[in-house]
Amino acid sequence: MPSAIDMPNTIAQLDSTTEGQQPDVDTLLAQLKARLVDQPDDIRGWTLLANALMSTGRYAEAVPAYRRLVDLQPGDAEHLVRLADALAMSRNGVLAGEPEERVRQALTLVPMHPQGLWLAAIAAEQRGAYADALDLFNQLLPLVN
Repeated sequence: MPSAIDMPNTIAQLDSTTEGQQPDVDTLLAQLKARLVDQPDDIRGWTLLANALMSTGRYAEAVPAYRRLVDLQPGDAEHLVRLADALAMSRNGVLAGEPEERVRQALTLVPMHPQGLWLAAIAAEQRGAYADALDLFNQLLPLVN
């Protein structure tokens, strides 16, 4: 029956659910952080924590989690790229310095890493190296097309 859907009440329920989610996320993150104190080598746990912090815009908090992942798996290009992204995002998108160095490390391991190429191209553009940026974007193009 069409009357079974009460739109104002449905919207109100969604609004109250959305408001209630933030404390739940905070609680879950706190529980995960506590578990990682007891299990500091849990790669899956650190990955979940770091990615959750990034997805909630807590870039500076994600940096130590990605650093731990890099320490646990130093040859993992994905962790290096994500650390670079978190560092840059915590610095208003600036890739100069350590973020760019981490991207270089990742691209040494996996030369055609899509996010690595993307970040390297942006870093080159930020430095004013437009030809390098264009070359990197051209390398990336077949990977995303």
